[in-house]
Amino acid sequence: NLDTGVITDYAPASPFYEEAEGIDPAGRYVVVERDLAITLFPGQLDLWRLSLDGSGHFVRMTTFDYYKGYGADNAVVSPNGRRLAFGLKIDGAEGEGAGILLMDLTV
Repeated sequence: NLDTGVITDYAPASPFYEEAEGIDPAGRYVVVERDLAITLFPGQLDLWRLSLDGSGHFVRMTTFDYYKGYGADNAVVSPNGRRLAFGLKIDGAEGEGAGILLMDLTV
């Protein structure tokens, strides 16, 4: 909170790598790059929606990391909250992308 200086951890119990990327314009959730490699999958990032209601509840948005070498990253929510643009990751260095994909958030 920029006014009070209070920092809130919305996912305090999570042991995974998580990086906030795009925020819903209405402030309901943030899209997070999440790496479950330490326990479940082979190490690429996928996108998850983290509710900003304090529940710590994540909802998986993409499943590219089910396939070795693939992932999704660098998410941005459109100003009207209807679409999500994100990068397709196929191996390579961090920040390197193989394309830009759009997801309809109204369905």
